[in-house]
Order: sequence, then C-alpha cells, then structure tokens
Amino acid sequence: MAQTEDSSLTVLSLAEPLLAAHDSADRLTKSSLDAELEHYKDLFSKLRFSYVEQVTKEGFLKAIVADPPQLVDAAENARLEHDLAQAKAALKAKKEHTNQKVQELQELGSRLAQCESPFDTSLQPHPLTRHPAHELIQLQTTQLHALPADIHNLELTIANLKAAQEAPSSLPMLNLPLLATNRLLSEKDSDLARLDREIAQLQSTLPDKKRHVAALKADLDPVESRKRSAITDAQEAQKRRGQHSLAQDLDERGKWLKSVDSGLRLMLQI
Repeated sequence: MAQTEDSSLTVLSLAEPLLAAHDSADRLTKSSLDAELEHYKDLFSKLRFSYVEQVTKEGFLKAIVADPPQLVDAAENARLEHDLAQAKAALKAKKEHTNQKVQELQELGSRLAQCESPFDTSLQPHPLTRHPAHELIQLQTTQLHALPADIHNLELTIANLKAAQEAPSSLPMLNLPLLATNRLLSEKDSDLARLDREIAQLQSTLPDKKRHVAALKADLDPVESRKRSAITDAQEAQKRRGQHSLAQDLDERGKWLKSVDSGLRLMLQI
C-alpha cells in the first residue's frame, strides 16, 4: 500500500498545494518558486526545533515528577542508541527522498518559468519519465496552432486603423512612410547631437572669453577716462574761444561806433 502511494506521488501532485496558493493570473518564475521553497524550509526548520524542544522538555518533566524517578541503566542506553541510529538512518533516507522531490520541483519550476504563457492549473499531471523536449514541442505546437488566429486579428486591426486614419496632412513630413520617418528622425537626432557638441564646445570656451572681455574692459577704462577728459578740455577751450571772439567783436563794434560818432560830430559841427 505504501509503495502504491509512493508511485502515485508525482512532482505535480506535490506541487499542487504550492501552486494553488498563487492566483491563476500570476506568472510563476524560478525565483518565486525558490523563495517559496526557502520560506517553507525555514518554517519546517522552526517547527522541527520546536517539536524537539517540546518533546525533550516533556521527557525531562516526566522523569523528574515520576514516583519513583525513572532511572536508565547502560543496557537501556545501548538500546536507545540503537533505536536512535535506526531513526537517523530512516530520517536520512527520507531526506534523500525529499531532496529528490525538491530537485524535481526545481526542474519543473525552471521549465514553467521558461514558458511564455501563464501556468494552467487544469493541466493534467505528467509522468516524471516524460522528456522535457516533448513538453516543449507540445507547447510550440499549441502556439503554432494559435498563430493563424492571431495573424487574422492583427490584419483586422491594421485594416481598422487604416480605415480610421485621418486625411493626409498638408505637411509632407507627416505623410512619410515608416522607413523614411525613421531615417529623418535619425538625421534630426544627428543634427541635435552636433548642436549639443557645439554648445558644449562654446560653453567650454566661455570662461576664456569672459576673462578676455574683462581684460579688454580693464584696458578700455583708462582710455574712456582720457576721452572724457579730452572732451571736457575741448569744451572748455571752445568756451574760452567763444568768449574771446565775443570780446573782440565788442571791441570792433565799439571802435566803429566811436568812429561813427566822431564823423557825425564833424558833420554836425557839434
């Protein structure tokens, strides 16, 4: 009976409780399966430690409170050691069996992670002797059968998009095909990259230009000062020249008036 139960214990039957915890829309990956396995390993380790601790405490308490106290002789110790060795051997065999099942689960998880479609819980369990290549061929066959329907749907979508397309634009650039658009986009990207390089180059020379302008400004300030001084001197000289001309004009007019007065006096004999 035990052999029948072991023979029916397949990888998928062991994985059913684990896979049932996931939502059918979630995608199983190797990393998620590894994380789940590590989580359960940690839980079983804590449970085993708690069980051993509880059993040990219970044994000591029974031995202490027993009346009369339970005493163990050398023969009893030898028998217990023999039983312990047998239990360890059985535990080792179970561990090896468990490790084998875990390895099979990991291989199954790797195959499931490589599949493109989500895991289907309605899939019937396969025997462990089935070759992975056969499962891959079945998956590819299913995908190939689904390709015509997908192609037909894509063709309908393209036709609907073409029918719903707006009238061609008056701008020639907006009516280019895909290849020409990509080529134009590449050219614009190249121009933009060239402009970025030129801007970066100009920005790198900007500090030198600023220092040169500052030096020129420092040299120009004395010249401007001398220019303002020269303009002021010229204005003052022009002002003095104007005052001198006015005085000379007044002197000449005075002389003319004096001569006119003398002439009139002679004519009138005053």
